[in-house]
Amino acid sequence: MKKMILKILFTVLCICLAPIQGLPCTTFVLDSGTSAVVGKNYDHYTDAGLLTINKRGVEKKTMAQAPDAVLTWTSKFGSVTFTFFSLEFPFGGMNEAGLVIESMGFISGTEYPEPDSRLGIGGFKWVQYQLDNCSTVDEVIASDKIMRIPQTEIR
Repeated sequence: MKKMILKILFTVLCICLAPIQGLPCTTFVLDSGTSAVVGKNYDHYTDAGLLTINKRGVEKKTMAQAPDAVLTWTSKFGSVTFTFFSLEFPFGGMNEAGLVIESMGFISGTEYPEPDSRLGIGGFKWVQYQLDNCSTVDEVIASDKIMRIPQTEIR
């Protein structure tokens, strides 16, 4: 009987430790102090993505849901972005000022700010806004004063 229980426990342990297939991504930066190389891979079940060249001087806006207002802007910088979805909803990219933004996805357990007076902007649209308007990380951080990423990702 003891051997049977040990066999069952061993089998359960093996099943629990068996690898499960996930969709990991990797982003890395090699920074020499004077220049940087950024790399990214996407391990998704999809046949293709969309590489987009975004021009400067284009008027853009969010698709707000109540109670948030619509945020509008005109892009100051051109950029190259990548997405699996649609134009203006990039996973990441680089603008002509050299700013690079890459997202690794919003995992369960992500904590979002509570609704407040700042405008709500979805995570992918946030990436596009930053590439359109910012040239430095400090500018990206400063934009937190006017916008937040809400729980709902449809924007």
